[in-house]
Amino acid sequence: MPTVVQIIERLFPHGTKLTLDRSGPPSWVTPLWPPDAFAVCATLIELSGCYHLPRYAMQGSSHCLFTKAYREEVVAAGKAWSEGKPSKANVFWKTIWQNRNRDLSKLNNECTDALMKLLGAADEASAGVGFSPDASPISAYIAREHRLGLPDFATTKGLQLPESICWMVSKHEVCVQPKAQTALVGCTMRSLSNHLSLLPSVGEIRTAWLFGNPSKESGKPQERAMNLLLVPFPYQIDGGCIVNDQSVTNQGPPHFFSLRQNWLTASGKKLKPTDLATFLAQLVREAERQVHRVHAVVLPETAVDGKEVEEVAKLVATKTNIELFISGTYIQPTASEAAKNQIYAAIYRDRQFLTHWVQPKHHRWRLDGEQICRYHLGDYLNPKEIWWESIGLPPRTCTFYAFTDGASLATLVCEDLARIDPAQVALRAVGPNLVIVLLMDGPQIETRWPARYATVLADDPGSAVLTLTSAGMIRRSVMPGEHLPDQIALWKDPFGRVQELKLPKNAHALVITLSKSWEEDFVWDGRSDGETTVRLRLSGVREVYHRKPPHWIPNV
Repeated sequence: MPTVVQIIERLFPHGTKLTLDRSGPPSWVTPLWPPDAFAVCATLIELSGCYHLPRYAMQGSSHCLFTKAYREEVVAAGKAWSEGKPSKANVFWKTIWQNRNRDLSKLNNECTDALMKLLGAADEASAGVGFSPDASPISAYIAREHRLGLPDFATTKGLQLPESICWMVSKHEVCVQPKAQTALVGCTMRSLSNHLSLLPSVGEIRTAWLFGNPSKESGKPQERAMNLLLVPFPYQIDGGCIVNDQSVTNQGPPHFFSLRQNWLTASGKKLKPTDLATFLAQLVREAERQVHRVHAVVLPETAVDGKEVEEVAKLVATKTNIELFISGTYIQPTASEAAKNQIYAAIYRDRQFLTHWVQPKHHRWRLDGEQICRYHLGDYLNPKEIWWESIGLPPRTCTFYAFTDGASLATLVCEDLARIDPAQVALRAVGPNLVIVLLMDGPQIETRWPARYATVLADDPGSAVLTLTSAGMIRRSVMPGEHLPDQIALWKDPFGRVQELKLPKNAHALVITLSKSWEEDFVWDGRSDGETTVRLRLSGVREVYHRKPPHWIPNV
């Protein structure tokens, strides 16, 4: 195995001194930016595997390092570090550096103890990072740099926003992001920190952390509930929407199918962005008869044309007071590019665009014979064959949005909920409080696959999971004359609650309310997060009816 110094030199090719000028000879002083120190300590601890040794994994044992005295020392060191007094951090680093020539498989207790203490101190020094600019000078600096970098983070210097909050450690090696919550199960590296998370390099998955949108509503922001308008559009999907991809010349296997967004056409004419935006804005206003304000609009997978979704979102934001617009989108293939199935999400403040993210689907949908028959696609796809979704798979990304004080959300597309790599590695490390999954799927009932995989994330890291599909796909999943299912969405939270969200007949959307509770989490060494962990509860569900739906909206 490599030595300690080989890993340090890999992560800090220009030395550990905090500077933008990297032209001089390297210096190996204490990495004074806490996320940098966290990156190197977490990497060394993970590669050596020392975190699961009895000295660290047997709390209560007389040989365990994690005592009350240890916690007091680490917390005090972190607080002093955040105030610009890293004397204790220097002591921990000195011990690590003295053991720099040791093989990672042969680290002694002196070295691993120092690694644990420096990691813990760096984590404590970073309290509030990603959420509260007032928590410490470090969190305030990161928030200021984020604000200055919007919307083009390429103009920022020093920090590698939005992919990493490290200064010296390159995002092409490892990334460090804020952390929303700590998993309460298992013995992993993720169990050792409350405020920072270690993530793979941007080559494996490119993550982004986007700061929240401060609310001007009355009441404390800590108490604010969030209202989401769930619109299961399209309400009807005809058989010609999923067809054999004629652009793929090989006769298979494998075979590929492509998507046609016929639901965006009415009377032979393509709907304009203003048509869809007006419909959605009217639904928002109807929803606000049930709740005081709609904060977000969410639509399922492939609902909107990817080339027009930005205009649709902008128009909805100018007509309402939403803060967040999330929709699945689809872009038809060109001669040089494959089709794109992705999420578009835009953040607004006071009806003005703030920033956005686009997240491509990571895994193709595979249609087998059973699914082809279930969705009545046999006229277009041979059920004897296996069919793959004909989309490109660009570099994988995963965005975390801190939508309110103490809480963040992430988004996934359909199959990405079921596949472990690569997004779920990032999800488990960061621990978003809410995961929104956009689907092109049948009814969202507790016995089907989305509920099973949602349980995994609800257990570890403890996220609440919301799945949403279109009414059109639900209609395609039943035989004519059979009872039409109405479960357009499903809620699963870490408290064990599973709730099927049903759309009543003639309703066009649901507005759901998510309430926050502040709870105390502990990391593996016993350090408390000071009751800064947010848990989300589903505290309201109401149907929304459009009073005069446009002619292109079928009866629901």
